[in-house]
Amino acid sequence: MSNCKLCGKPLSRPDSIEKGYGPECFVLLSAKGKNDIAAGNAPCSSTSREQIKAFQDDFISESFLTESIYKYLKDMNCSISDRVKALSSIERKAKSERYSTRDLNDIDDVVGYRIITPNFKQMLNVAKKLIGSLDIVSAKDMVSEPTFTGYSAIHLLVRKNNKVAEIQIKTQLMNEFAGFMHDKIYKNKELSNKPSIKKYARDMNKHILSLEKGTGELAPMPEFPPELKKLGLEFKAEVPAAFLD
Repeated sequence: MSNCKLCGKPLSRPDSIEKGYGPECFVLLSAKGKNDIAAGNAPCSSTSREQIKAFQDDFISESFLTESIYKYLKDMNCSISDRVKALSSIERKAKSERYSTRDLNDIDDVVGYRIITPNFKQMLNVAKKLIGSLDIVSAKDMVSEPTFTGYSAIHLLVRKNNKVAEIQIKTQLMNEFAGFMHDKIYKNKELSNKPSIKKYARDMNKHILSLEKGTGELAPMPEFPPELKKLGLEFKAEVPAAFLD
Protein backbone atom coordinates (compact mmCIF):
# COMPACT_ATOMS: atom_id res chain seq x y z
CA MET A 1 0.00 0.00 0.00
CA SER A 2 1.38 3.40 -1.02
CA ASN A 3 0.69 6.59 0.93
CA CYS A 4 0.59 10.25 -0.08
CA LYS A 5 4.03 11.78 0.53
CA LEU A 6 2.45 14.91 2.02
CA CYS A 7 -0.66 13.99 4.02
CA GLY A 8 0.12 10.30 4.52
CA LYS A 9 -3.31 9.03 3.41
CA PRO A 10 -3.44 5.71 1.48
CA LEU A 11 -3.31 5.94 -2.33
CA SER A 12 -5.48 3.65 -4.46
CA ARG A 13 -5.61 5.27 -7.91
CA PRO A 14 -2.74 4.26 -10.25
CA ASP A 15 -2.12 7.88 -11.32
CA SER A 16 -1.90 8.97 -7.67
CA ILE A 17 0.54 6.17 -6.85
CA GLU A 18 2.72 7.21 -9.80
CA LYS A 19 2.76 10.87 -8.70
CA GLY A 20 3.19 10.05 -5.02
CA TYR A 21 0.37 12.39 -3.96
CA GLY A 22 -3.36 12.04 -3.43
CA PRO A 23 -5.61 14.08 -5.78
CA GLU A 24 -6.20 16.86 -3.24
CA CYS A 25 -2.52 17.26 -2.34
CA PHE A 26 -1.47 17.07 -5.99
CA VAL A 27 -3.84 19.93 -6.88
CA LEU A 28 -2.54 21.85 -3.86
CA LEU A 29 1.08 21.56 -4.97
CA SER A 30 0.36 22.11 -8.66
CA ALA A 31 -1.03 25.61 -8.05
CA LYS A 32 0.38 28.17 -10.46
CA GLY A 33 -0.56 31.67 -11.58
CA LYS A 34 -1.85 32.29 -15.07
CA ASN A 35 1.00 34.49 -16.25
CA ASP A 36 4.75 34.56 -15.89
CA ILE A 37 6.34 37.29 -13.81
CA ALA A 38 6.66 40.28 -16.11
CA ALA A 39 9.96 42.11 -16.41
CA GLY A 40 10.04 45.76 -15.55
CA ASN A 41 13.61 46.61 -14.67
CA ALA A 42 17.08 46.56 -16.14
CA PRO A 43 19.15 43.39 -15.65
CA CYS A 44 20.28 42.99 -12.04
CA SER A 45 23.95 43.35 -12.98
CA SER A 46 23.41 46.91 -14.21
CA THR A 47 21.18 48.19 -11.40
CA SER A 48 22.50 50.74 -8.93
CA ARG A 49 22.16 50.62 -5.15
CA GLU A 50 19.58 53.43 -5.44
CA GLN A 51 17.47 51.35 -7.85
CA ILE A 52 17.64 48.33 -5.58
CA LYS A 53 16.67 50.52 -2.60
CA ALA A 54 13.65 51.83 -4.55
CA PHE A 55 12.74 48.23 -5.38
CA GLN A 56 12.87 47.34 -1.68
CA ASP A 57 10.88 50.45 -0.72
CA ASP A 58 8.04 49.44 -3.05
CA PHE A 59 7.47 46.32 -0.98
CA ILE A 60 7.61 48.23 2.30
CA SER A 61 5.29 51.05 1.22
CA GLU A 62 2.63 48.61 0.00
CA SER A 63 2.75 46.44 3.14
CA PHE A 64 2.67 43.94 0.32
CA LEU A 65 0.61 40.88 1.25
CA THR A 66 0.37 41.42 4.99
CA GLU A 67 -3.23 42.68 5.09
CA SER A 68 -4.44 40.00 2.69
CA ILE A 69 -2.80 37.16 4.62
CA TYR A 70 -4.24 38.33 7.95
CA LYS A 71 -7.66 38.74 6.36
CA TYR A 72 -7.76 35.25 4.87
CA LEU A 73 -6.37 33.55 7.96
CA LYS A 74 -8.18 35.56 10.66
CA ASP A 75 -10.29 32.58 11.76
CA MET A 76 -7.50 30.01 11.59
CA ASN A 77 -5.29 28.88 14.45
CA CYS A 78 -1.83 30.05 13.39
CA SER A 79 0.83 32.69 14.02
CA ILE A 80 2.05 34.99 11.25
CA SER A 81 5.32 36.90 11.02
CA ASP A 82 7.00 38.75 8.17
CA ARG A 83 10.35 40.25 7.28
CA VAL A 84 11.84 42.43 4.54
CA LYS A 85 15.21 41.31 3.22
CA ALA A 86 18.05 43.68 4.15
CA LEU A 87 19.23 46.01 1.40
CA SER A 88 22.75 44.55 1.49
CA SER A 89 21.33 41.04 1.07
CA ILE A 90 19.18 42.07 -1.90
CA GLU A 91 22.15 43.81 -3.49
CA ARG A 92 24.41 40.78 -2.97
CA LYS A 93 21.81 38.49 -4.51
CA ALA A 94 21.19 40.83 -7.46
CA LYS A 95 24.90 40.85 -8.30
CA SER A 96 25.32 37.08 -7.95
CA GLU A 97 25.95 34.90 -10.98
CA ARG A 98 22.48 33.37 -10.70
CA TYR A 99 20.67 36.72 -11.00
CA SER A 100 23.11 38.99 -12.84
CA THR A 101 21.32 38.71 -16.21
CA ARG A 102 17.81 38.55 -14.77
CA ASP A 103 15.23 41.15 -13.82
CA LEU A 104 14.93 42.45 -10.26
CA ASN A 105 11.38 41.13 -10.16
CA ASP A 106 12.83 37.62 -10.38
CA ILE A 107 14.13 37.98 -6.81
CA ASP A 108 11.22 36.33 -5.03
CA ASP A 109 12.20 36.60 -1.36
CA VAL A 110 12.49 40.35 -0.77
CA VAL A 111 9.47 39.93 1.46
CA GLY A 112 8.97 36.67 3.33
CA TYR A 113 6.14 35.41 5.53
CA ARG A 114 6.33 32.60 8.07
CA ILE A 115 3.11 30.95 9.19
CA ILE A 116 3.29 28.53 12.12
CA THR A 117 0.43 26.14 12.86
CA PRO A 118 -0.08 23.95 15.95
CA ASN A 119 -0.41 20.75 13.94
CA PHE A 120 -0.14 19.11 10.53
CA LYS A 121 -3.85 19.29 9.70
CA GLN A 122 -3.90 23.05 10.27
CA MET A 123 -0.80 23.45 8.09
CA LEU A 124 -2.59 21.84 5.15
CA ASN A 125 -5.73 23.90 5.83
CA VAL A 126 -3.72 27.15 5.81
CA ALA A 127 -1.99 26.19 2.54
CA LYS A 128 -5.32 25.36 0.89
CA LYS A 129 -6.87 28.62 2.08
CA LEU A 130 -4.04 30.78 0.74
CA ILE A 131 -3.80 28.90 -2.57
CA GLY A 132 -7.53 29.40 -3.06
CA SER A 133 -7.35 33.12 -2.19
CA LEU A 134 -4.08 34.50 -3.60
CA ASP A 135 -2.34 34.63 -6.98
CA ILE A 136 0.02 31.67 -6.69
CA VAL A 137 3.14 31.43 -8.85
CA SER A 138 4.18 28.04 -7.48
CA ALA A 139 3.86 25.69 -4.50
CA LYS A 140 6.62 23.41 -3.25
CA ASP A 141 6.49 20.40 -0.93
CA MET A 142 9.49 20.54 1.41
CA VAL A 143 7.70 18.41 3.99
CA SER A 144 8.09 15.01 2.34
CA GLU A 145 11.43 16.16 0.87
CA PRO A 146 13.15 18.33 3.53
CA THR A 147 16.61 19.81 3.09
CA PHE A 148 19.67 18.04 4.48
CA THR A 149 19.78 20.65 7.28
CA GLY A 150 16.41 19.57 8.65
CA TYR A 151 14.29 22.32 7.10
CA SER A 152 10.72 21.22 6.38
CA ALA A 153 7.76 23.33 5.16
CA ILE A 154 5.30 24.09 2.38
CA HIS A 155 6.57 27.02 0.30
CA LEU A 156 4.32 29.27 -1.73
CA LEU A 157 5.45 31.98 -4.14
CA VAL A 158 2.69 34.59 -4.31
CA ARG A 159 2.35 37.49 -6.75
CA LYS A 160 0.86 40.92 -6.26
CA ASN A 161 1.29 43.94 -8.53
CA ASN A 162 4.02 42.20 -10.54
CA LYS A 163 6.07 41.45 -7.41
CA VAL A 164 6.56 38.07 -5.79
CA ALA A 165 6.90 37.09 -2.12
CA GLU A 166 7.61 33.81 -0.40
CA ILE A 167 5.32 32.25 2.21
CA GLN A 168 6.62 29.46 4.43
CA ILE A 169 4.02 27.29 6.18
CA LYS A 170 5.11 24.82 8.84
CA THR A 171 4.04 23.29 12.12
CA GLN A 172 5.39 24.40 15.49
CA LEU A 173 7.43 21.21 15.83
CA MET A 174 8.89 21.51 12.31
CA ASN A 175 9.80 25.12 13.03
CA GLU A 176 11.50 24.28 16.32
CA PHE A 177 13.65 21.56 14.76
CA ALA A 178 14.55 23.72 11.73
CA GLY A 179 15.50 26.57 14.09
CA PHE A 180 17.70 24.27 16.17
CA MET A 181 19.49 22.90 13.11
CA HIS A 182 19.99 26.35 11.58
CA ASP A 183 21.18 28.15 14.71
CA LYS A 184 23.33 25.40 16.21
CA ILE A 185 24.54 23.41 13.21
CA TYR A 186 23.94 24.90 9.75
CA LYS A 187 26.24 27.86 10.37
CA ASN A 188 29.00 25.49 11.51
CA LYS A 189 30.22 24.05 8.19
CA GLU A 190 32.42 21.47 9.90
CA LEU A 191 29.40 20.06 11.70
CA SER A 192 26.80 20.45 8.95
CA ASN A 193 28.91 18.49 6.46
CA LYS A 194 29.32 15.43 8.68
CA PRO A 195 27.40 12.37 7.37
CA SER A 196 26.21 11.55 10.91
CA ILE A 197 24.62 15.00 11.28
CA LYS A 198 22.91 14.77 7.88
CA LYS A 199 21.59 11.33 8.80
CA TYR A 200 20.29 12.64 12.12
CA ALA A 201 18.46 15.53 10.37
CA ARG A 202 16.96 13.14 7.84
CA ASP A 203 15.86 10.59 10.46
CA MET A 204 14.49 13.23 12.83
CA ASN A 205 12.41 14.69 10.02
CA LYS A 206 10.97 11.23 9.35
CA HIS A 207 10.14 10.88 13.06
CA ILE A 208 8.51 14.32 13.25
CA LEU A 209 6.53 13.80 10.05
CA SER A 210 5.21 10.40 11.13
CA LEU A 211 4.31 11.90 14.52
CA GLU A 212 2.57 14.90 12.89
CA LYS A 213 0.57 12.85 10.39
CA GLY A 214 -0.57 10.26 12.88
CA THR A 215 -0.95 7.72 10.07
CA GLY A 216 0.93 4.49 9.61
CA GLU A 217 3.87 3.31 11.72
CA LEU A 218 5.71 5.85 13.89
CA ALA A 219 9.27 6.34 12.68
CA PRO A 220 11.76 5.79 15.54
CA MET A 221 13.36 8.70 17.36
CA PRO A 222 16.96 8.85 16.10
CA GLU A 223 19.87 8.75 18.49
CA PHE A 224 21.38 12.17 19.13
CA PRO A 225 24.81 12.42 17.41
CA PRO A 226 27.79 12.15 19.81
CA GLU A 227 29.41 15.16 18.10
CA LEU A 228 26.52 17.31 19.33
CA LYS A 229 26.43 15.75 22.78
CA LYS A 230 30.06 16.76 23.27
CA LEU A 231 29.05 20.37 22.61
CA GLY A 232 26.31 20.18 25.22
CA LEU A 233 23.55 20.45 22.61
CA GLU A 234 20.24 18.64 22.67
CA PHE A 235 16.88 18.71 20.94
CA LYS A 236 13.65 17.36 22.41
CA ALA A 237 10.74 16.77 20.07
CA GLU A 238 7.96 17.84 22.43
CA VAL A 239 4.45 17.69 20.99
CA PRO A 240 2.46 20.94 21.51
CA ALA A 241 -0.74 20.72 23.56
CA ALA A 242 -2.76 21.69 20.48
CA PHE A 243 -1.26 18.83 18.44
CA LEU A 244 -4.38 16.69 18.56
CA ASP A 245 -6.88 19.55 18.08
